[in-house]
Amino acid sequence: VPRLRADYKSSSEQKTVEAFGIQWKTFDKTSGPLGSMELFLDNLSGFAAERFSGKNVLEVGCGGGQWLLNMARLGSDRIVGIDFSESVEPCFEKTKHLENVLVVQASIFDRAIKPDSFDVAVSIGVLHHLYDPERGFRQMSRLVKPAGYAAFWVYGYEGNRLYLFLSKPLRWIGPKLGKRMRIALSCLLAIPFWLYTRTSLCRILGIRKDGSERLPLGKYCVFLSTVHFSDIVMLIFDQLTPELAAYLRKDEIERWFHGTDMELAGITQRNGMSWSVVGKRRQSY
Repeated sequence: VPRLRADYKSSSEQKTVEAFGIQWKTFDKTSGPLGSMELFLDNLSGFAAERFSGKNVLEVGCGGGQWLLNMARLGSDRIVGIDFSESVEPCFEKTKHLENVLVVQASIFDRAIKPDSFDVAVSIGVLHHLYDPERGFRQMSRLVKPAGYAAFWVYGYEGNRLYLFLSKPLRWIGPKLGKRMRIALSCLLAIPFWLYTRTSLCRILGIRKDGSERLPLGKYCVFLSTVHFSDIVMLIFDQLTPELAAYLRKDEIERWFHGTDMELAGITQRNGMSWSVVGKRRQSY
């Protein structure tokens, strides 16, 4: 694994990066619903699967490698996954059998990658954990060739107001706990949440017949009713882990494209609480 290490911009960035390294060494998301092709494509709603075929692709924040595996299955020609954390180690172990996949430990803010190098750049669940998400998007975009695409998924502010209010104490204390205490707390919190997702309260009352939510996080909880208990533990651990986590408004994301050579090709709300965004780089600027 090539390691292009850069300096941390702040202690919060360092703690967030180190925490995610621990997370990906502890949990495996490459199998089951959380690593599925269906979820991968749903995360990138509005971006056709055919656009990966035969393309050179960059993943910003490759984590445990589950999305690299999916892009390889879609026929991408060459795939480079970068991550600032020690997650590159389990990621490499899961992808080392694929000759067209390269895993690199690097920050998106590094200038080590040549601009205009990729047909497609994707980032799923990572930009909102950067110290400057907009700058991360702009840096990701400059690595895409003219007429290429940048597609990403981020937390949304819309649909999460109640969650952010209720979870604020836990999100404050979580990063301050050691690994074992954080796992123990995640297991404890996962029990009532797992039970809720498997009751008629969630499956029947959570969503109206027209698809709108009757209960908070209804759509998301219906999805979670399909995953294992250990997956819910991991998802809660994921929420307790980072010091840096931005919940982004739609108009804020739209402003990211202003003054760039990227054109907003689509923005879709997922599960009423997050955003799938597709940008296309103009031929000339």
